[in-house]
Amino acid sequence: MSTEAVRVSRSDGRTELYLRTVPPRVPGLYFMGLAQPSGAAFPLLEPQAEWIAELIGGAVALPSPTDMTRAIAREWRRHRKTYVPTYHHGIEIDFRSYRRALRRERRAGRRRARGVVPALPAVAGPAPAADAL
Repeated sequence: MSTEAVRVSRSDGRTELYLRTVPPRVPGLYFMGLAQPSGAAFPLLEPQAEWIAELIGGAVALPSPTDMTRAIAREWRRHRKTYVPTYHHGIEIDFRSYRRALRRERRAGRRRARGVVPALPAVAGPAPAADAL
């Protein structure tokens, strides 16, 4: 790992973390709880902890750093449409949307870990048939 400082947060509360957990360019580093759900934090922390455990154990695999960076940018474009640009609102999330996104990522990560879905598709289009792999 590089000895360079890693910046994952800005003064407006925006984090440069994939699903508010993973810095795309620092393998093996994970953060929990860097989001403010509207309600208790434990329902957010539990699925984050399970996902991190799956990542560490190799049961799931992350997308490429480039794909994670693109996903972060997409999420922040959506976020700006809903929340005002303050630190508090920068870490605020809609828990249900986050939970759905995390569930989708865990399923996709299992497929990536098994090699069913290529980490970086060569061309956009339909995925290859399972028996073609």
